[in-house]
Amino acid sequence: MDNAKLTEIKERVEETPFNKAYVKGDPWKGYEVKNEGNGQTIAETPSGTDAEFIAHAYEDIPMLVAEVERLRKALFLAGRLANVGYEWQSLDTICKALNVSRKFFDHFDDDGILTEWEALNE
Repeated sequence: MDNAKLTEIKERVEETPFNKAYVKGDPWKGYEVKNEGNGQTIAETPSGTDAEFIAHAYEDIPMLVAEVERLRKALFLAGRLANVGYEWQSLDTICKALNVSRKFFDHFDDDGILTEWEALNE
């Protein structure tokens, strides 16, 4: 998935008119997904599993997007570590290097990764 597709997903989440939802219903009458703020019905489905999926999507999708971004940063950092002379002998070595770098993950953004990494090596 490229950055444009990830941005599209994030924009759809931001444009969603609800932020929390709950499920109301039963197997005989069907299920409604309702906006927690105003009680408005967001979706109707005969499946309780589908209703739960829809109700939790607004919270789950941003978490998944954040995890994709975190893993991309980790891969980028691993590549940077490889480019500054680290020898990768095993997956275990890569994992150890990523664990050492974990404290820096919260400070990364698309423009600041190289600057911060270069500052650490000065």
